[in-house]
Amino acid sequence: LYGYLYDVGGQDGVSCLNYVERYDPKENKWSEVASMNTRRLVVAVAVLGGFLYAVSGSDDQIPLNTSGRDDATELWSAESYNPNTNTCQSHIGNELKKEKVKCNLRHVGLAVVNGKLYVVDRLKSTIRSRINGDCGSP
Repeated sequence: LYGYLYDVGGQDGVSCLNYVERYDPKENKWSEVASMNTRRLVVAVAVLGGFLYAVSGSDDQIPLNTSGRDDATELWSAESYNPNTNTCQSHIGNELKKEKVKCNLRHVGLAVVNGKLYVVDRLKSTIRSRINGDCGSP
């Protein structure tokens, strides 16, 4: 994203992290940027429309849902990082325009195809949800 490499979430050997770090290859230097609102291990990330998206994963206690609904609550856990404002924004439920899919995936991949962000089930190699390309826009 804009010539930088990002390290998102992970684990320090004890607990899951919400850190986001940016590597500047010109300076050969890592720096911390705005942290995510949720700790995420095994998080999927992708870049779309100038934003870095972090989807799913685990917060060290429970898996974070990828998509779906449990009849009372939207089951969705995603965040976007805006490098222009150095902020992370949580996205829950209908805030992201997405297809309704009843699933709870922990080990997902994220891909951008034709301006759309796709959540991919890495264990089954199937596309499980799609987020419209205009999500996360200011």
